[in-house]
Parts: sequence; C-alpha cells; structure tokens
Amino acid sequence: MLYTITFGLLELAKPSIFQAQYSEHLERALQAYIDMCQSYFNRRDTFYGLIDRFVQFLLSWLAHGGSAAARASQFLSRHAGVLVQLSSAPGTDKMHSLRNLLSSSFSTSQEMKQIKEIQKDISISSTRNQLNSQLIPGSVVPLDKEGEYLYNELVHAETQDQLVGLMQDMLSMCVPKPEMLINYLDELLDNISSSSPGVRTVAYSCLTRLLRHSPSTWAAVLPSYLAALECGDEGVVGSALENLSAVVIVSQEKAEEILTTVFRLGLYSGINVLGPVAETLSILNLQIGN
Repeated sequence: MLYTITFGLLELAKPSIFQAQYSEHLERALQAYIDMCQSYFNRRDTFYGLIDRFVQFLLSWLAHGGSAAARASQFLSRHAGVLVQLSSAPGTDKMHSLRNLLSSSFSTSQEMKQIKEIQKDISISSTRNQLNSQLIPGSVVPLDKEGEYLYNELVHAETQDQLVGLMQDMLSMCVPKPEMLINYLDELLDNISSSSPGVRTVAYSCLTRLLRHSPSTWAAVLPSYLAALECGDEGVVGSALENLSAVVIVSQEKAEEILTTVFRLGLYSGINVLGPVAETLSILNLQIGN
C-alpha cells in the first residue's frame, strides 16, 4: 500500500519531477521500486499492476527529452539486469510496456551490447539448465511434443483458472513418468508463491511427486520453499506449512535449518506451526527408529 500510494504521488508530479533539480531525489525514489522488483521477484504476480505503472513512468521520463532523457537512459542502463529479468519471466514477459521500454531506452551501442549480453546470460543460465547439473546424470527425460506444448501453454497462461487446469494436465501426464516433472520445475517453484490457493495446491502436488521420485532435487527446491515460508503472505505460508513434512523428509541434510525457520515463524508471526512441526518430527522419528 505504501509503495502504491507513493507511486501515485510520483505520477501526479509529472512532468515537473523530471526537472534537473529533482533528478537525484527522483532516482533515489525509483531505486526503491527497482529493489522491490528484485526482492519480491518470485511474487511479481501479486503486484503486476504496479510494475506496469512503474515501467510506464520510466517511459515517460525517457520521453521527456533533453537532460532528463539522458539521466533516464543512465538509470535504465544501470538497472538493465532487473528489467531484462522481468521481461523474460513468466507473466511479466507479456507486459507491453516492458517490451517498449527495452526497445527504446538503450540508445547507445554499448548499452545495446549490455542488454544482449544479459539476455544471453539469462537464456544460458535458465533455471532448468542449472537444475540439470544438480541431478543424477541421465535422469532428465526430454519433453515430447505434447510436453513442449503444455510447457508453452503454462508459461503463457493468462488466468489462474487456466493455470490450474494446465498444471493438473501436467500432473496427470507425468503419472507414468514423474521424472519428466523436472522440465517444469522453474514454473512449479514460481507457483508455490502464487496468490491463488488452487495454483499453490497443484504446484505442491507436483513438487511432492518429483521429490519422491528424485530426492536429489531437494537442493534446487529448498531456496524457493524457504522463501515461501518467510514471505509474510498468510496463504502462501499456510501452503508451505501443509507440505512441511514432505519437504523435510527428502531434505534431511537441511532439516535443522528448515525447522528453525518454522519455529521462528511461529514465534514472531503468531501463526500456529505446532501441527506441521509435530507431524514432521513424528515421521522423522519413525525413519530414525525412535
């Protein structure tokens, strides 16, 4: 709410705010929104509208011309990485304002070179390629045409209901070959922090199946799972707690870290974590033989 109200004030101050005497303060204010996009990148769907307004503001700054446009170009060049990440990520990749910004904001050849290099790096170091190196060699099964089609549909889903249906289709398709779910891991990890309970439920069902089949995947799953526990969204945290035992059982090397995070959550947030913790400890004790 604070970010939204503050940005409304920035919008009301156009075009005067683009004057040279305000440039330093303007950049400090806009830096806060860059930081927001970085810190909450995995939850970008929850403030999609604010990102769009922010990008449109940047376009206005650039279009103001003169010294303002020069300062805008320098600011955009410094934060090219964040903007390209947003333009390449599911959901925000369909944002027309971002496409317009990236096609018009970097006027020099050096800046264009930076953008192309960043885009190349993102493509090369995509989540799925990074995960392949963490798995047992030969364990990744390439997608067939049906799987590729489903993946493209998932990436470009426009509504939560459509996304839930596609993820259920994915889960059904992978019943005989759960190892194929690794190809969708990037989307699954992104969707455990979705604002939609239905999306989160199916995402965790898929992750649980994948973890049971390929326990070595836990190292790739854990960072996103811990982020979901600590995000502050009651619904997202609740879904993460419901799946605590399933994650801890296959991530026993980090069980202490996960449970410590959950204990702190219960201590400082007031969320009741006793049930999930008790269930998890009971299963761990059974495995140990106590």
